Amino acid sequence: MTPEGEVKKAVVERLRQDGWVVWKMEDRFTKGRPDLYCFKDNLTLWLEIKAPGKRPEPLQWKRIKELLKNGVPAIYVDAVDYDGYDPRYCLEDVLILMDTWKDETETIVSVMREWIKDEEENNDVS
Repeated sequence: MTPEGEVKKAVVERLRQDGWVVWKMEDRFTKGRPDLYCFKDNLTLWLEIKAPGKRPEPLQWKRIKELLKNGVPAIYVDAVDYDGYDPRYCLEDVLILMDTWKDETETIVSVMREWIKDEEENNDVS
């Protein structure tokens, strides 16, 4: 299994343990769309899964930003738990954010937009 595949498997297992429904969406017409569509208790979340330490490709960034622009929580993760990588992009921090602000989707989206903005400012991201 690839490193990204291992992360995806662990992410799906962790989400399901927490009661999330997780769908891997197949869409041959929309390239760059996040890998997983997740929902629980009136919350939705799109997740792009990357290998540890890897970042989304430019088209994947574009899709994440399109979702956020339209008020839909979307982010990428490269680990389930913080393990020496940027903790913002581990699933546990995303779940804490989602649980803390579960009744305020706007706040969730705003925080995710800030994470992406910071990523763009500090890295070569399109």
